[in-house]
Amino acid sequence: MIKDPPLVSIIIIAYNEERYISTAIESVLNQTYKNIEVIVVDDGSTDSTVSIARQYEPRVKVISQKNSGGCSAPRNTGLNIAAGTYIGFLDADDFYLSGKIEHQLAVFSKCPISVAVISNYCNFEANVDSADHFSSCSGLMQILTTNNANFFEFPKGDSANLMITENFTIASTPLYKAEILKKFHGFSESLKSCEDFHLNYRIAREHKITVFNEVLSKRRLHGTNMSSNTLNMMRYYCQSRIDLLNGETDSDRRLDLHKCISSHLQNYCKLIMRKIAFKHVGTYFSLLKRYCSLRLNRHSTDFNG
Repeated sequence: MIKDPPLVSIIIIAYNEERYISTAIESVLNQTYKNIEVIVVDDGSTDSTVSIARQYEPRVKVISQKNSGGCSAPRNTGLNIAAGTYIGFLDADDFYLSGKIEHQLAVFSKCPISVAVISNYCNFEANVDSADHFSSCSGLMQILTTNNANFFEFPKGDSANLMITENFTIASTPLYKAEILKKFHGFSESLKSCEDFHLNYRIAREHKITVFNEVLSKRRLHGTNMSSNTLNMMRYYCQSRIDLLNGETDSDRRLDLHKCISSHLQNYCKLIMRKIAFKHVGTYFSLLKRYCSLRLNRHSTDFNG
């Protein structure tokens, strides 16, 4: 008996992306795999984003909400209504290559225990592509080369070990089993950046995931990316790792998290002083206080820094 192809839900989040929203939507609608539910969650746009997205109805579901100031809340909104067996995410200024979903489902068929298949990606700016991201991840490439394969299924916990020093994924690259996203309650809404790392790390330390070395999506670089705001990126980098340290029981990962947090808190402080960014001073001391409390009160013997 031939099974019906599984439904895949793709959640596109948008805030004032009238220039790019059509490209993102069409990159999903034009996938070689066709059993797709497309959900656009508008996070309080004030431009023409919503009206452009609604031109694709009924093939696309469009939902509007008040601006949340981040990516987690709109992604969770889409997650709460998604009906797919598998779920992926896409920011409205980025796009998928046409075979993304088909190729990731094929890898799932070879690695059925994995809860996510994470593909490679590249950045682009003014139609010029950068090198693929995995090529900058020496540890990951060594694993792929050693195993002579373009995909690798990580045992439980092993990919989390690697993520601490080589964050090889962004929000648009994984295709998840829907059940795992619901188990972990989606993205942390206290994070306005690094929320994708935070979710992927929590999943990876408890489950098998597969990494697939094919570029299947592209991330657009421009001045309004969150990644262009270095101070906020540094703030949420520290906050996300401190959150994860608080729940981490593996001694090796705790040590690596300590090293990352300590280094980035120092860099955050230096950047605040260099930019004379007074509004970040209180946030810095709040993070520092919380981190010092974790060092002193829990597993303090696992770090000598």
